[in-house]
Amino acid sequence: MVSRLIFLLKYYAFWTFFFFVQKLIFLFYYAGQSFSYLKQWPGIFYHGLRLDLSMGGYVMLFPILILLVALLFPGKWSLATLKIYSFIVLIVFSLLIAGDVALYKEWGFRLDATPLLYLKNPKDAFASVSLFYILIHLLIAGILSWVFIIIYNWLFEPPKISSGQRLLSLPVLILVLGFMILP
Repeated sequence: MVSRLIFLLKYYAFWTFFFFVQKLIFLFYYAGQSFSYLKQWPGIFYHGLRLDLSMGGYVMLFPILILLVALLFPGKWSLATLKIYSFIVLIVFSLLIAGDVALYKEWGFRLDATPLLYLKNPKDAFASVSLFYILIHLLIAGILSWVFIIIYNWLFEPPKISSGQRLLSLPVLILVLGFMILP
């Protein structure tokens, strides 16, 4: 049970750190504008921490459910599923971060649901953007994903569970799942 809790704490910290790095990337990408507000950076990270913790909570829901199901059906399938899930979420969030950085320059505000309006006419969306600009931001997303996949592989080893701990782990994981609603 302790190994699962440590795994979940590390996993939550991993995602919180990922979202922290996202802010750093954004601020450094717009260093010309953001360095003039350098005194506000601690406030950005402090107030953004609540959002990072909240996003971490959302990301944690599926892994906790996987660990709960793995109590009933043990096997290596759960670790493979968590790894695949984590890599997919890393790639998707990395693409969103790269898109946010790219679109902020053009629009002057952070990424929201506005790009969804352009999905009907993707040609119009890409008409004002050069291929080089798209490739640079895909490279940013690729590097960010690659770095965090390496960190993930370094941090997370399979938790070792004895059969007696499975019964004790069930209520603890359900409690942790409930706590993920709080952030």
